[in-house]
Amino acid sequence: MRHEAILVVRFCSAAEAEIAERSLAPDNHPLPPYLNLGVERRGENLVYKVACNDRPLQTLLSTLDDILRALLIVEPIICENRGEDAERRRV
Repeated sequence: MRHEAILVVRFCSAAEAEIAERSLAPDNHPLPPYLNLGVERRGENLVYKVACNDRPLQTLLSTLDDILRALLIVEPIICENRGEDAERRRV
């Protein structure tokens, strides 16, 4: 059986989406043979396409959970940098 999911994550800007994509890219390799993962950047959105073959649905859900947890780690760093950039522009 094949299970598929699409996860769309919106950032405040295309630059932030790029930083997040580049930050998480090393986590995407190597993948087990039963897992397919694609990431597209569409403006301020990251679109994750995940497919899992011949595994229980829980495998797909665990993969999505891993992606979300990694994004939760990256997001405060990106937002923190955004705040610093805004502060510099005010000075």
